[in-house]
Amino acid sequence: CFDDLEDGHARAIYKNISSLDLFNYGRVKMFFHANSDSDDDEMTAFLRMGTDFDQNYYEIEIPLKITNPANTSVEREIWPEENEIDLALTELYALKAARDREGFPLTEMYPREGPKVFGRHRIRIFGRPDLSSVQVLMIGIRNPTTSDKRMHSVCFWANELRVTDFDRTAGWAVSSTLSAKLADFAVVTGAFRHTTFGFGAVSSKIFERTRDETTAYDISASVQVDKLL
Repeated sequence: CFDDLEDGHARAIYKNISSLDLFNYGRVKMFFHANSDSDDDEMTAFLRMGTDFDQNYYEIEIPLKITNPANTSVEREIWPEENEIDLALTELYALKAARDREGFPLTEMYPREGPKVFGRHRIRIFGRPDLSSVQVLMIGIRNPTTSDKRMHSVCFWANELRVTDFDRTAGWAVSSTLSAKLADFAVVTGAFRHTTFGFGAVSSKIFERTRDETTAYDISASVQVDKLL
């Protein structure tokens, strides 16, 4: 709970984690609830994911619908759908690609003019975050800058931060070796291995599966030159 949060200010909590890999997942989700003296959409909640919370991160922001749990016991009225983050991670990748194509400086929040909007979601990027190695998660609430400069008090809940729709693409690999003896003067040995995206052992975890397609080969020979001559 925050009392008298000033116009243009934010408050947040964060958690350091050990290199969380979100590369193979499709969506990020979380529920929000807010009980406040303010009106709907006057306060926003945000989620930051990155390698740190102030230099390299993605930010997902959503305006909050205010509800009072004392007046209802209906789940969706306490945790309204309008307050739910449900965003495809591809939108974050696309935002990063667009920023890089424009040559936008990494030391500024992109887009400069304001967040890119997807439904009720607003997304921005700062620095060079990497979702295959997320080390910090931050959840917070913001009183956006407005002309009335009004302060707000709020009690705020965030629940069930999760990723879903992990990539089930089936990969495969092949490995072969060949050894050939040429009469009595040479032995030629060859090895070949090809691995596709998504390959992993039966017991492997999602983040342990291969991320690319690779081909490797090796050829060696042992020759008895004296017999050849």
